[in-house]
Amino acid sequence: MPKTKTKSTHILRELLSNSKYEDAFEYINNVQEVECYEIVGDHFLCSSRPDLAEKFYLKALDLEPKNSRLLSALGSFYFNTRKFQFAEYFHKKALLLDSENPKALCDIGSIERQKGHFEKAKSYYEKIISLGKENEFVYANIGILYLYLHDVEKGKYYLEKALELNPTNKTINFYNSFALFKLGDYSKAFECYEGREWFKKPPGEEWDGSENRKIMVMPEQGLGDMIQFSRY
Repeated sequence: MPKTKTKSTHILRELLSNSKYEDAFEYINNVQEVECYEIVGDHFLCSSRPDLAEKFYLKALDLEPKNSRLLSALGSFYFNTRKFQFAEYFHKKALLLDSENPKALCDIGSIERQKGHFEKAKSYYEKIISLGKENEFVYANIGILYLYLHDVEKGKYYLEKALELNPTNKTINFYNSFALFKLGDYSKAFECYEGREWFKKPPGEEWDGSENRKIMVMPEQGLGDMIQFSRY
């Protein structure tokens, strides 16, 4: 009796979790299932091996070249690894098969924004919202776009809609702080700004000041921020 897809993926996940990679590779070559290649790709992407992740995503695509979801997943992979030309290529192929794919629309909007094509970018984000498929990332991206367009009120509106869905997101809080500074709400702006991503804590124990040591003190976010904030 042939293995079901559920059983195939369960066996594969178990092999990967135990780092039995040779057995996993042999297994997926035998079952030849798209979902199995995707699982291996996801595993290596999470393991900071984008080279291997790309290899298995492309193998999945070889099996189903007109799979819109898979094309978009590969587009997102290239977007996240900052290979934007490839990301745009695969996302646009996905949109030819499914013009309402929200991830493809969102990533292409962000690519257009990076190119300085703000109106094009806005049209992609607005399409997602009109389809009712928005999430905090879509709201954040269109909010950031409106900041680029110097429409601070609209930028703040969408960034705060994003924060309603994900209030602890540090990147969204960081961009919202700029909108608040421009609008003169300094107390809330500083609160949002302090929620940004901090540098990783260095290894070792914190010094409590009890020993005579030499220390170097430097600004956490750089001299540029100190100069900027001296205005407030």
